[in-house]
Amino acid sequence: MYADEAVFRRTAAGQREMLIQSAPLSPHARRFLAVVNGHTALRPLLDLGFGSEPMRQHIEQLVERGLIALCTEDDLVSVFPSSRF
Repeated sequence: MYADEAVFRRTAAGQREMLIQSAPLSPHARRFLAVVNGHTALRPLLDLGFGSEPMRQHIEQLVERGLIALCTEDDLVSVFPSSRF
């Protein structure tokens, strides 16, 4: 599915969802949406303590709903301009 090094960002819809909370999301999916920041890799986010809940299904749900997206190399360079991949 997604590598531990994958970096996700909230989309505009994801940003709105954080404010309005209108989508029927599980508590785990909502919490993951809250910690996605566009520069922290997946593994450290998962290590924040989601218990034994298999998060991959929640992540896929967030991607399918357009609330989060994988960062592209251009996204990452714009956050860290001195980085080269």
